[in-house]
Amino acid sequence: MKNWYYKIDDKVFGPITEEELQHGIKHGELTKETLIQDEEMDMWVKASSINGLIDVVREEEQTKRLPVFGTITEAFIVMKENMGILWKPLFLSGVLMVVLNMFFFDILKLFVVEPNTMKNMGSFAIMIWLQKIVYAIFFVIFTITTHRIILLGKDSVNAYGLSWSRREWIFVLYSIGIYIILLVLSFLMLPIVGMVASLGSSYFMIIMNLAMLAIMLLFSRLSMLIPAISVEKIDIDWSWAMSVSKNNGFRLLIVLSVVPFIFKYLLGFMVGISRELNILAEIITLFLLVFEIILLSLSFKYLTGFERDE
Repeated sequence: MKNWYYKIDDKVFGPITEEELQHGIKHGELTKETLIQDEEMDMWVKASSINGLIDVVREEEQTKRLPVFGTITEAFIVMKENMGILWKPLFLSGVLMVVLNMFFFDILKLFVVEPNTMKNMGSFAIMIWLQKIVYAIFFVIFTITTHRIILLGKDSVNAYGLSWSRREWIFVLYSIGIYIILLVLSFLMLPIVGMVASLGSSYFMIIMNLAMLAIMLLFSRLSMLIPAISVEKIDIDWSWAMSVSKNNGFRLLIVLSVVPFIFKYLLGFMVGISRELNILAEIITLFLLVFEIILLSLSFKYLTGFERDE
């Protein structure tokens, strides 16, 4: 049996068997674009160029379907079983997120100045953006910490969850990239939406809903990058995310978008009644966020075959 070698970032790995090579492609450790060679070859070629090498992988990709209801049910069970582990690493970042959302203007009035009396509106805008940036930092920490605990175990994170490393920066860069892609897609759809708007409001609403569906579908597939980055998986990019989510776009959309939307819609009835209920709604929203992250972790685990010992 042949032994194979593969190259990532100009570093050569191997030897490995053909089965191990197929396993690596199947589980996202390698891609069809990864450069490989066997012991008898004198040049590097793409894995996709070797006849028969990835046929098994292709067959499994075509038949693998994310179990929607099974994933949702498992997420509830996993969340219940891991709450005792999750609360401590998530507590500080979660509390700070709630404080920034609910009490930012109170803090601003206490330490700076009454917001509606600020003469310099530019300064006020800077404070708002500062709030958003600080919130985003704790959101990234909260998200990555949850993914790592679910996929790698409690020993994979800081005891209090407050850490920032290369993976958090990669998370930020890819998140900005996803946002830009979705924004560009939205702008590209504007001319079509504008033409349909002249035909009547009913056609306009149909096209708008279809456009939103397309954007949400793309986001659901690209979201596979988030848990992959959280567990520091190598050799991933946009094409990898689209590949592992192939034939599962609508299933991911239901799991990651529709189900959380229902919970948030019901939660919306609590907002605005009183300050106390608003705070309670923010706390419940944190629990919903944990649930959403677990849904994404389980979807990633199923579609990529990720195992903790990897």
